[in-house]
Amino acid sequence: MRKLFEKISDTEDAPSQMVKPTLLIVDDVSINTALLKAMLGGSCNLIAVDSGKKCLSVLEKDSEIKIILLDINLPDIDGYILCQRIKQLEHHKDTPVIFVTSNGDIESEERAFEIGAVDYIVKPLRPAILRARVATHLTIIEQKEKLKYLALRDPLTGLFNRHHLYSIAGKTLNSAHRYHSPLCAVMLDVDHFKRLNDTHGHDKGDKVLTGVAKCITENIRAHDLAFRYGGEEFLLLFERCEFEDAYGKTDELREKIASLTVDSVSVTISAGVSFYQDEDDLSLLINRADNALYKAKHLGRNRVEKEYVQKRD
Repeated sequence: MRKLFEKISDTEDAPSQMVKPTLLIVDDVSINTALLKAMLGGSCNLIAVDSGKKCLSVLEKDSEIKIILLDINLPDIDGYILCQRIKQLEHHKDTPVIFVTSNGDIESEERAFEIGAVDYIVKPLRPAILRARVATHLTIIEQKEKLKYLALRDPLTGLFNRHHLYSIAGKTLNSAHRYHSPLCAVMLDVDHFKRLNDTHGHDKGDKVLTGVAKCITENIRAHDLAFRYGGEEFLLLFERCEFEDAYGKTDELREKIASLTVDSVSVTISAGVSFYQDEDDLSLLINRADNALYKAKHLGRNRVEKEYVQKRD
């Protein structure tokens, strides 16, 4: 039982991280809350509140609640109405709600499922049944988080994949345009990667790519975006970063990667930097970075070049 709980991740970026999930108990009867804590405590973190108003307050502040255990009969808000309000919260519209109630009639249970509950447990509680049902829903959550992670990430490097780039590009460019904030794109490529694969084998090539990806993630800001664009190519988006700063950061990254040795193999990269213009789409921004990358390769590799288009009137 403990293993089922502890496998759940608290972030989509690291679905295998071992943490205890947080559950919210909403019940105004203290003995019921005490029983739930006794049955589930130790395997998960528990937060308990005794009213619908307090429940909504907690949920508005905490997006990491994994499951809500909800009584129907509350002093201020009917449990069904509260469930509907929970489903209207942006960060909790998909959070599973399990009704834990003394209402054992079929009509009450049917209504609970109609408004979006995932389960319905009737009191008096049986510890083994309660734990099994909660564990089942936590396992479903874990599986969904892993699928979401795999949909966004490159399986080799762990960086965002190209599909995710296209899914968020519009939002990123719109933000830069709307707030007039600087945005730079960096296209970088591992030098002589085909030769490396031919000489040392694809396993060594994979290790080089993961080493480069690790160096990238360790040397960019938390809000910068890094993608495996394809093969040995990587794309970085530096939000709220001026052109010369992006160039300097990229050159520092180039130097750090040049100091890497992966299984006795030295690694260098070439890179190109471009700056977002108000009427750019993603392809224009990337094409200019790609042109600068081509220039860096043509001039001897292990260098950073930039392509800046004068701002339009």
